[in-house]
Amino acid sequence: MTRPGLLAGLCRGSWLLLGAALFVVPPAWGDDALLLGAWEGGDRATRAIYGRLLVTPAFVKWSGSRANPACRVRYRLVTRKEAEAYPDALPGFDAAPGVPGYTVFRLALQRRACTRGRTALQFAIPVAKPARAELVTYDRRGRPVSWGHLDRPDGR
Repeated sequence: MTRPGLLAGLCRGSWLLLGAALFVVPPAWGDDALLLGAWEGGDRATRAIYGRLLVTPAFVKWSGSRANPACRVRYRLVTRKEAEAYPDALPGFDAAPGVPGYTVFRLALQRRACTRGRTALQFAIPVAKPARAELVTYDRRGRPVSWGHLDRPDGR
């Protein structure tokens, strides 16, 4: 025989665990949470603009610098695909023909003053090197305006 209080406590604990699991990887992302987590600017320009960048299921946040403000902004996942090359890549950043080289995520950003006219961020994560992401930034007209790369701070 079980005690009612013990059973209620177990059920309550199970719901808490289930809720935590749903927050970590929401159904919209499925099993592929390749983009989620912390990133750091991998080159001088990207470090100066974004500093440390965090992608969660609900928002993107970057630390910025003295010249570029920090920002926390909601986004909508527009594209998630695997491709040999990614859209708007600079010449020479193409993968080997016939082999999917990148997982590409494009995020449409909520309009906020701190985005400074950025309307979308595109992350192209190499299949062979998932601790790095090529970053393309888009303006209000959907034109690419900056390129850089990000690295995982823990190298995973």
